[in-house]
Amino acid sequence: MLDGTINPGLVFDRVLPLDQTAEGYRLMDDREALKVMIRP
Repeated sequence: MLDGTINPGLVFDRVLPLDQTAEGYRLMDDREALKVMIRP
């Protein structure tokens, strides 16, 4: 993904900063998101 061979828009449906990692897990657990990308 980082080298551009995979389009992250097709893989992840949410992008959150590192300090919201717990929220990302909650979103996936509650089925509000399928895949969450965490950015530093």
